[in-house]
Amino acid sequence: WLDSNGNIIGESITVTYERKGKTFTKVIPKKAYDYMRSLHTSRGKDANGEKLSKEEIKKRQHELFNFVYKGRIGNTEPGDGVRYRGRGGVQLTGRANYAKITKILNEQGIDVDLVANPELAADERYSAAILVAFAKDKGMFDPKSKYYISPEKIEKIKEGDPDAIQLQKSKP
Repeated sequence: WLDSNGNIIGESITVTYERKGKTFTKVIPKKAYDYMRSLHTSRGKDANGEKLSKEEIKKRQHELFNFVYKGRIGNTEPGDGVRYRGRGGVQLTGRANYAKITKILNEQGIDVDLVANPELAADERYSAAILVAFAKDKGMFDPKSKYYISPEKIEKIKEGDPDAIQLQKSKP
């Protein structure tokens, strides 16, 4: 594994996985891979197939969220990774995004504080408003944005076209 200056700082591992019939390859630090593998849970079992208690699964998930999101997306405090994990229809993630969407909703007259109450991001009372605020903030309604979702693209998504959700090149 290399730092930003190209200096070797640790052993790396190449991980290959498939998703929707396509093969992807990533190079990640071996230390991170080993740690995440130790936290992995699938169907109530760990990476070695040992059955885990509900408490152990929850503990591992919290550790994983905190490991993956520590210092990212505005997460600055210990525990922010799990506190501001992906929730709701848009999987709102990170303290900065919770704060940004809170500000947008408050400006629209919706009195909610997602930073103080992150679990509300999964509350159906706010889900549509969060979706619209998120989409507008990302430019999904702006034809000049690379995130724009045209009516034609929406139809392709509804039809199940796997290539429908590709970012378009930004227009000047």
